[in-house]
Amino acid sequence: MVRQTSSASNSTLTTATLTIGGVSANFDVTTAAADDPNANGLIAWWKADDNALDSIGGHHGTLQGGASFAEGRIGKAFSLDGDGDFISAGDSSFPAGNSARTVSMWIKAGASVYDKYFFSYGSSAGNQRFSLGVKDYLYAENSGSGLMGDKVVNDDGWHHIAAVWESPSLKMYVDGIEQINTVVVEWPTDLNTVLNDQRSEEH
Repeated sequence: MVRQTSSASNSTLTTATLTIGGVSANFDVTTAAADDPNANGLIAWWKADDNALDSIGGHHGTLQGGASFAEGRIGKAFSLDGDGDFISAGDSSFPAGNSARTVSMWIKAGASVYDKYFFSYGSSAGNQRFSLGVKDYLYAENSGSGLMGDKVVNDDGWHHIAAVWESPSLKMYVDGIEQINTVVVEWPTDLNTVLNDQRSEEH
């Protein structure tokens, strides 16, 4: 049993009691505000709280082509209608080449959202871009290569999606469940992502 008392403040030092086999001991822990990810190791985090600021690094974005904000799962979210709107931000310090990486976000897409990308960075040349989108299912694209998951995500519901690249494989998750990937176009065993100081989200 673990008993923890804390406030909702970020990085609040609290005391927890751990009891194992009837023996108890106290230890100090730090807590984060509800729904805050562990910032350790994060490169960028866009909360979409009525702005496109990066809460972790300096990759501040700008709304383009009619992009706006709407009610999100918690707080606000970016609202994109799929007709040329996106959020643009620099990709400096993003994982390049064949470096390991994880991208995760909450999305909500209707049935009409197809072949649209929520996140993309890198060059448009072959094997030099890393993108996540939807083709009914969660879809990863790499300037020609493509992998598709097995759970429909354009059902007008909120889904947590994640993609984890660690050479030579890409794992994708929807709502915490690892996807059975279908190879749409052969996926390389080594990536060669080339940064170009531009990133966009679109749907």
